[in-house]
Amino acid sequence: GNIYNNLGAIYMEENQRDSALYFFKSAAAHFEKVDFKRGLGYCNYYTAYLYQRANDHKAALQYFEKAADVFTKSNNLAELPNIYNCIAESHLQMKNPSLAMPFAKKALDEAMKERSLYDMKESYNVMRQVYQQSGDHKTALEYYEKYVDLKDSLFNTESTAQMAEMQTKYETDKKDAENKLLQEKNESNAKTITQQRYFGIAVGVICVLLIAFAIVIFRSNKQKQRINLELERKNALIERQKNLVEEKQKEILDSIHYAKRIQGSLLTSEKYIARTLVRLANSTKK
Repeated sequence: GNIYNNLGAIYMEENQRDSALYFFKSAAAHFEKVDFKRGLGYCNYYTAYLYQRANDHKAALQYFEKAADVFTKSNNLAELPNIYNCIAESHLQMKNPSLAMPFAKKALDEAMKERSLYDMKESYNVMRQVYQQSGDHKTALEYYEKYVDLKDSLFNTESTAQMAEMQTKYETDKKDAENKLLQEKNESNAKTITQQRYFGIAVGVICVLLIAFAIVIFRSNKQKQRINLELERKNALIERQKNLVEEKQKEILDSIHYAKRIQGSLLTSEKYIARTLVRLANSTKK
């Protein structure tokens, strides 16, 4: 029912009367099934309004009266001033001020009971039209003056309310702008802090990597130094061993040369002895 009612309202705004009537009547049928008085009352009111706008006042009166009956039974009395005024206006459109009069009075009475200044203003205007169409221009003028006075009063009240609303809206907008600016500032600060944190982390990581790299280079250099020292020590040992070998080799060569000299000297003596023996042997033979 609510969906059909909303669809009818949309078509009514689009001035598609037939579609709007179809959905309002469909909504009314569903509201009757579930006995939803408030929804049924509005469906009848909207249907009557469409007929009134189409100048089909007989059909409009039929649905306005249904709406008034439903709202009365459901104790939704706040809607009655408007509906009674609409009924009075339909009678006025059909040039029946005598039939419009009781509904205009009902509308004014209900508006006063509800203390609805807007409905009272509309009722004064309808009463003016009723008396004017009846030829009682004096009374019509009296209601017109009441209508204008109340209209001006409502206008001033509405203007004050609008000014207050505008002031409230200005203060609210100003506060929202300040809050938004503060929020943006906080977000900017948070973003800056986050960037600084990330920058600090990045610097820290870079420092750690540099320290690790320096440690690796330091250890590598120390290891190279140890290796170089070890090589120097081994080279020195090899050099000493080489020198020792060379010295031993020299000693051996010297010994060999010395032995050769001794041997040479011995070989000379043997030849001498041999020649001497030969000479002695020859001497003996003689």
